[in-house]
Amino acid sequence: MSEETKVLFGACRFCGQTQTVNEDEVLDIIRHTGVDGEEAKNIAATRYCDCEQAKAAATHEMKLQAAGEWAKGVFEKDPEKLQCVLCAIKATSEHHFGRISIKSGKYLYTFDVDAAGDIRIKTKYTDTQEETF
Repeated sequence: MSEETKVLFGACRFCGQTQTVNEDEVLDIIRHTGVDGEEAKNIAATRYCDCEQAKAAATHEMKLQAAGEWAKGVFEKDPEKLQCVLCAIKATSEHHFGRISIKSGKYLYTFDVDAAGDIRIKTKYTDTQEETF
């Protein structure tokens, strides 16, 4: 007896085009985002849509994931800093802030978005010889 996966329907969040979506993918979206079933079907449908807005959203999501992977590599040993950096990446990539800078030890990390819409992360190392008495 083979186990069948239900095929569901969702609508692109941008153009409304109906797409077939896989039940397992919808359940995965619900698990990771906490949205309801109907919204999860629409999120999945948007991933498969070929309208310009859906393509732009997919590109943005890929850039966000790549920046997140960079952050995990740099801050894997400090979960609190990692969470802060991930929030900075998301906030600047969604244009809530133009630029966010975070100082950690002798490093200054600056997060913003360039004119092409790419997430930009600048790292500056400062080794100042300052004495305070």
